[in-house]
Amino acid sequence: TFKYMFMSHYATEVCKCPLAAHNDVAYICLPNNISYTLAVFVKDFKGNESQASQYVAHISAVVYSLLMQTSVKS
Repeated sequence: TFKYMFMSHYATEVCKCPLAAHNDVAYICLPNNISYTLAVFVKDFKGNESQASQYVAHISAVVYSLLMQTSVKS
């Protein structure tokens, strides 16, 4: 559960050309008062927009998981 989160999203226009970029930036404050900014920039991705979003979400989940493990040990 997030205390609050701000996300800004930019992706290429929908077209029949390859996905050039898929970028996401988030400022995240967790309930345990840890806050962080996560920026993910995907370039020259061979998949589609939905697949790129899944990779960005996975990266975010890994960072979140590691930070929560670290805060529990502290």
